[in-house]
Amino acid sequence: MIEIVSATRLGPDAFWRESPLGQSLLRMNKDKRIKAWIAFENTTGLSTLYNLRLNAAEGAEVLLFVHDDVWIDDFFIADHALEASKRYDLFGVVGNRRCAPLQPSWAFTDTAGTWDEATHLHGAIAYGQGPGSQLDVFGTSPADCQILDGVLLGVKKSALNARGVAFDEQFQFHFYDVDLCATARHNGLRIGVWPIAITHQSEGGFNADWRTSYQRFCAKWHTLASHSGLATASPEKPLAVPSPLAMKQTPAHELINPELLALVPASTRRVVDVGCMHGQMALALKERLPSVHYTGIDIDPNYAAIAATRCDRAFAADIDQLDEAGMFKKCSCTSISLHLTLSTSIKMLVI
Repeated sequence: MIEIVSATRLGPDAFWRESPLGQSLLRMNKDKRIKAWIAFENTTGLSTLYNLRLNAAEGAEVLLFVHDDVWIDDFFIADHALEASKRYDLFGVVGNRRCAPLQPSWAFTDTAGTWDEATHLHGAIAYGQGPGSQLDVFGTSPADCQILDGVLLGVKKSALNARGVAFDEQFQFHFYDVDLCATARHNGLRIGVWPIAITHQSEGGFNADWRTSYQRFCAKWHTLASHSGLATASPEKPLAVPSPLAMKQTPAHELINPELLALVPASTRRVVDVGCMHGQMALALKERLPSVHYTGIDIDPNYAAIAATRCDRAFAADIDQLDEAGMFKKCSCTSISLHLTLSTSIKMLVI
């Protein structure tokens, strides 16, 4: 038996009549191996609801957590889910066989929406308003992966319970899937994609709630992040942090420093951000001070290019080599001293 778990803002009648998942389940109501647990008129976060079923003493051994805007095109979903659970403890329909430190999505390597190399992606999914919509095939399936799309997540309940793995309820919608995969990896669980045919009505979005959730995700996992860029890590061999002398560019993330932001006076007209990364501090500050002129500087040209879409001005430069006397009256820098030469650090201290 499998249990399909979902949440919807709709009432029971509207769910079964209007939602893609409700209509899909009605089509398969003759398969008695499929049980549905639906939270109707829901206002509770997905992680909290999913944990109710994950920790329940009763119910099926194999759970499928599915969004309510999903059409199930696979009439043999019970067979396929049961087969997947024999090989994997956590499985989905699309995923990535590698995962960068603090990677924000199964498909994107950074918050700018940069797609990972196609050779690392696996699985297939259709996007559209109804069954038969455009199919995107990313790679072979079944396949071992490190990170999955949360549109459909299958779990072997006993395996997750045995390792104490559950959804982190601080991620009520965004990042619950990325975080669960990270937790599963570090607890030695098997993760992969399986050929289960679905159509998702939504391709997702990156709004303010998404950015806030990513802040929480980074705050939770930053101690596990490597400074070595994209890497494949196994639970048995965590990503190693190299010595400062061998350190490369910090992996992209959306962390901000709220303490530093709070120190910026309301009368501020110009700000310079050295080591601005993607300009995430500019976004945060301009919400409070929209007229402030924000200049970002980063040693990585790719980071600076993204920052230029968020700052009034952004450019790539090595602060050790930068010589633009008088360009700025005053400049405050944080969290970059370990990247600087001793002479530059001393200059900054005495300015």
